[in-house]
This record gives sequence, structure tokens and C-alpha cells, in this order.
Amino acid sequence: MADPAVSVIMTAYNAERDIEAAVATILGQSFENLELIVVDDGSSDSTLWRLSRTHDRRLRVISLGENRGQTFALNVALNSSRAPLVARQDADDLSHFHRIALQVQEFERRPRLSLLGTQGVVINPNGIITGLLSVPLGQEEILGWLMWDNPFIHTSVMFRRETVERVGGYDERFRICQDYDLWMRILRNATGDNLRQRLVAYRIHKGSLSRSRIEETRREAEEIRTRVDLQHNWRPNSRTQALRALGQTADGISWPDRSKALLNGIFWAASLFFERMRFCGKSAEIWAQNSFRK
Repeated sequence: MADPAVSVIMTAYNAERDIEAAVATILGQSFENLELIVVDDGSSDSTLWRLSRTHDRRLRVISLGENRGQTFALNVALNSSRAPLVARQDADDLSHFHRIALQVQEFERRPRLSLLGTQGVVINPNGIITGLLSVPLGQEEILGWLMWDNPFIHTSVMFRRETVERVGGYDERFRICQDYDLWMRILRNATGDNLRQRLVAYRIHKGSLSRSRIEETRREAEEIRTRVDLQHNWRPNSRTQALRALGQTADGISWPDRSKALLNGIFWAASLFFERMRFCGKSAEIWAQNSFRK
């Protein structure tokens, strides 16, 4: 089989409940010239058996035989990929029918682009949409967010494989924030962006919100930010800080600029409210298969 245009990499650990739906939304994409690499990270449930029931030559399953952690598994998947473009999806999330096609189209339109995410929706364990995930648009806004928070939804990203290989792949010192660290290293010398469309459904489980996991995420993120600041003295400019604070005091920002930021924030919040009303309560699997309207 000829090399695919896109490699989608997925890691799975005891994902028997959601793995088949996740795989189906990738293999059922409108863009068909892809491979899906699933690395099973030592599952003790029926994950591998469920994967064996999918008979599609584009699916490649790698079993680690023991639990090595998601970051290790991601690097195994990345090193096994064959396409120049690599997309991510988690084993409990869903992708919209046109997600891959729209991202490939953007990469073709912008040869200098190295990293591309999308907006998303939040779903509960039963696959019902309960909220929205919104991330910044454009390189300037993304860099402004980067020292404060993660400006990409990991399960939504697509990147050029050569770019990620050049910076050394995922850092296995980070168990949770390996994506945040990778974006930091990529965006030092490359361009990233997010599409406006909501093209992924991110599933929230009770374990995702445990106190210990939240604390570990905070510690890892702070270590990443501190390291980048020490190495590169990389801080968002005063204008970006002011826009994020929506009018809080910042040097060099006039009151008209702060007022404009506040009005933009109110408009954005109102838009999100009505968008939330449109999405929430619907089945994510039905949403994923619907024809996308820009």
C-alpha cells in the first residue's frame, strides 16, 4: 500500500468503552488517504479484542504488552508513522466527519504552517455534548496564550512530522503536559494556528477531574513555563496581557484599548452562550457524522 497523506496516532489504555467509536470517526473520515496507528499501552480489558474486530487495512495496532505511559506510547506511534502530516486523537474522543480534510486543506494552502488545531466541544461519558472548548486564533494570539495556558486541544492537532522530529518528539519526562511542552518547542521557530470550526469532541470522565491529576498538571505546566522563560526570556507582550485581563492595568495600554478589549470580550461571551445553546444536549456521534456547514 502506498504511503498515506496523513498518519493519525492514538494511544489506548483500558479504553474498551469508547475505542470503537473513536476509531470509527477516523476511519470514516471524508478524507480517506490516511492510516490510523493505535498503540495499546498494556490494557488489561478488552481494548485489543475490540480493535481486532475492525477490518480496515488502514488500521495498524501496536501492543506494548505493559503499561509504559501515554508519552512513551505517543513516541512509539509517532516513530511508526509514515505520512508527512500527523494528526492526534485520543481513544475516548471523536472527530467530525470533515476534520482531517479541512486540516489538510489548510496545510496545503499555507506551506509555512507547522501546527494546526481546531475548536472543540465537551462531551460526557455518555457522548452528550455538555460544553464548548475554545482556543485562540492566529500566531500572535497563540503566542500570547502560550505562557499562560495551552493554546491547543491536543486531540485536535495536526502537525508536520518533520517539524516534530526536528525538535525531538514528545518529552517523556512529562506524563500529562507532554503536548504543552511540545508546542513550546515547535513555536520557537515555526508557525501554528487553530481553525475556527469545532471539529473534535473531548470526553470528560470523573478521573479527568481528580484533585491529584489537576495538581500534577499544574506542576508540570509550571515547570515547562519556567524552563522556557529561563532559556528564552519569552514573555507575552503587555498588549496581550491586557487583552487577556480584559481591562486590568497594564503598562502601555490606553483606556480606549482596554474598553475595546472589554467590549470584544462581552461580544465573545455572548456568541459562546448562543453557540452553547445550539450544541449542548445533542449526541456527539450524530454531530460527528453530520455534514459540516461553515
